[in-house]
Amino acid sequence: IPEGHEHHHLRHSHVLQLLRPIYGLKQAGRLWNQRLHAALVKFGMRRTIVDECLYVLNTDEGIELIVGIHVDDLACTGTDAKLAKLDKFLNTEFDNTVVSGPLEWFLGVKYDYNRVTGELWASQAGYVDQLCERFSPHLDNVKPVATPQAPDVELSKEQSPSTEQEIEAARHYRFLELLGGLRWLADKTRLDLRPGLSALAKFSHCYGKAHWDALLRMGAYVKGTRERGLYTRADP
Repeated sequence: IPEGHEHHHLRHSHVLQLLRPIYGLKQAGRLWNQRLHAALVKFGMRRTIVDECLYVLNTDEGIELIVGIHVDDLACTGTDAKLAKLDKFLNTEFDNTVVSGPLEWFLGVKYDYNRVTGELWASQAGYVDQLCERFSPHLDNVKPVATPQAPDVELSKEQSPSTEQEIEAARHYRFLELLGGLRWLADKTRLDLRPGLSALAKFSHCYGKAHWDALLRMGAYVKGTRERGLYTRADP
């Protein structure tokens, strides 16, 4: 029995049974997922085998609705009629708490969609700005570069720290932190970073100044190309 409850004095002999999950408890996320899953299945959707966060609605006309979920955020695509029905259903199921509209932001990715031309642009310029701020002053005054990797630089384990001074200096490099930050970009919208990051990841346990400088160069490249992302267009 939590402190502040009127029966707190019975805490050593009694327990309380929750009738409704409370945000922040260990089981809250699981219980919410079960509730949302039940609602989507009730609507007629099925969870895919390859990704448990992806649901599809199959009809005689084919796949008419696709829903991706992340906790309580849903990204939906499908026919206008099915999207309208899903919106009405969810608001009925969850007491008019569902806010719907065109997809603009999802998991830190900004989406710009042109319904007329069928063009979709996904970018993470805001995340790049946050990343540069996080790694200030390292990325404050870097010069923009045209490529993520220097064409004339070869990295190897021989460039790893070998003296006490080099080992001490390497302790202050935020190599793994910046590598992880750039990997988040590469996994979402910046596929051009993947080859360079894969090469640098080989030195995660033995990075030295040469490896740190190569990673900072990639940060400079990202800073100068912050608006880049993924582009796709529907078939005419």
